[in-house]
Amino acid sequence: MNEIETTPKIVFINYVIEKKLDGTKSIEYLDKIVTKGKLKSFYKNTTEVVHSGDLRCLQLDKNTNILFHTIIKNPLVKTIEYPNDSLSFQTKSIDLNRANFTIRMQLETNTKYIRIFEIDEKKSNLRPLITTKLN
Repeated sequence: MNEIETTPKIVFINYVIEKKLDGTKSIEYLDKIVTKGKLKSFYKNTTEVVHSGDLRCLQLDKNTNILFHTIIKNPLVKTIEYPNDSLSFQTKSIDLNRANFTIRMQLETNTKYIRIFEIDEKKSNLRPLITTKLN
């Protein structure tokens, strides 16, 4: 058997996202960790409901072909749950100007780049935010 066996890997990439005064967003790469392993509930290219401000994350090969994509809920919107005066739980969304977030994905074998786009109001246009090169 001439098949090369590859060990599954998980990548954790840490970023900070910031909303500027003009409303545009920027992302800064902090660090990454690549470790051996396989995610328990990893569904390739799942279809998710997307909202304006959510992020689309792509794994790209050396020719920038898409190997995998996933949707990341807007990290600048945090939902908290709290008890009200009658002790029943309510939820509230808080808009942040800056937030750290981590992307955790099963790493495809030929991935060379991670590219993140912001999904706009029409949910059809993507605005590139950052491309991270993996070694």
